[in-house]
Amino acid sequence: ETGQVVDIYKWICIYPAHIDITKKATKVRKVNKTLAISKPNVIEMADSCKHLKLEALIEDKKHPRDFFRRGRVRVKLRNEDGTFANPEITSRKKLLQEVCKLVPHHVLRTKEAQEQMQQKLQAQQTQKAASGSKSKSQSKKGKKKK
Repeated sequence: ETGQVVDIYKWICIYPAHIDITKKATKVRKVNKTLAISKPNVIEMADSCKHLKLEALIEDKKHPRDFFRRGRVRVKLRNEDGTFANPEITSRKKLLQEVCKLVPHHVLRTKEAQEQMQQKLQAQQTQKAASGSKSKSQSKKGKKKK
């Protein structure tokens, strides 16, 4: 917008593996297991950073220890003058903790949860309907013909 070149290489990188509950803390995960979440993705992470009023950019890169999951998020923690973009977030660890709090409430997650609940309800209804018709036929199986 202002015509200045932005140096994104000074921004910090966060990967989904940093907050994934299935990863080991000694290898990849950077947050406590109580805060970690299952199957995070870069879209949720980038949206959470933007919600925290931080500039975020999604890149098509892979973590060396989580090679099969694509994507990382570059986040601008500090302004050019050295001040923090969000005074409440002063480190990578604090950023990851805040992202872990926001991702479970992300729109994509709530939609997925609603769809899964609808599928479970439909499956239960079909099982009830199927079991109701089976009970009548099962009662006839045990009788012998004379």
